[in-house]
Amino acid sequence: MKHPSETFFDPLALGTYEGSDYAGLQRRIARSNRFPLKLLALTAGLLNGAVLAGLAAVLRLFGRSRPDSYDRELGRLYFHVPEMAVHKRIELDALSALAEKFGGRGLDVGCGNGFIGGLLKRMASIGELHGIDAVESFANDTAQNGYSGFAYATADKIPLDACSFDFVVSICVVEHILDLDGALREARRLLKPGGALVLTTPAPEFRSSSMDVALCARLGLHQRAEAAARRRDRVSQHFHYATADQWRKNLEAIGFDDVKVTPFFSRQQLFAYELMNWPARLPELYFPDKVWLLGQRLTPLMHGLSWSTAVIGAWVATWGVPDGGHTHWLVSARRPLANNLS
Repeated sequence: MKHPSETFFDPLALGTYEGSDYAGLQRRIARSNRFPLKLLALTAGLLNGAVLAGLAAVLRLFGRSRPDSYDRELGRLYFHVPEMAVHKRIELDALSALAEKFGGRGLDVGCGNGFIGGLLKRMASIGELHGIDAVESFANDTAQNGYSGFAYATADKIPLDACSFDFVVSICVVEHILDLDGALREARRLLKPGGALVLTTPAPEFRSSSMDVALCARLGLHQRAEAAARRRDRVSQHFHYATADQWRKNLEAIGFDDVKVTPFFSRQQLFAYELMNWPARLPELYFPDKVWLLGQRLTPLMHGLSWSTAVIGAWVATWGVPDGGHTHWLVSARRPLANNLS
């Protein structure tokens, strides 16, 4: 293995500027809570929900979607942001296909509130799952979602014993980690010999497939396409996009073997996600938070939106991924049985 001081995953130098970084986006969204924008945003949210409910009704009428219990749970959680139900169901399907790697005691890096990890725990029959996250208040949430423990930590400095986990999983988190090398070395340290690393992350094709980027590129406006991609990177805080070959070489250099990089999440699925995520492109009319609050008061509204979200999520998740038509990677690797840290 190469010297630990060497860098294998160089982070993008994103920079920031008013209105295009994450904080700028939040300031624009805050304006949607002022009159009359708040009323306009809520109206847009209800109209959006009506359109999705109509689509869901057509899908069910023609038997194109059969949501299961997991889809329904995602629908209840994400009824106000249905694109997230789509995104997470696609990821959960990809991860649960590697259920054989999730035996024993596991660690979820960047677990958030633990809802998605809790679903994966059931889908992949995971016995014990511990979580770490940089938000300390998630400790209670993860316990309610079936986690055996929680540590408040960043991914590159985890206060847990070496060789204490049979697998480490991370669900679309590593692209947000500035020191990705440090995080992957920590994952290797925490794994027992022979333990598995499994993660999902956007591929370079994600940048070029984004709706506005792809449109500019198709029109021959390549500088504008790159500028649009950079804006998205800043807003999303995406620091890393690696090819399959880079993932294989870099993980091997860090000390993993048996590296496999599998494409998933099609461009068509990303297009559907972005169509449903249109409020993020018009932050002054951002409505998911208003729809969520209204749903808490009007249970029939929440149930209706949860149902349509489950139906649409189940439908989009079944779409195949044509050769070369992916936007994300499913990466798996193993800590070797032999100790090769030197």
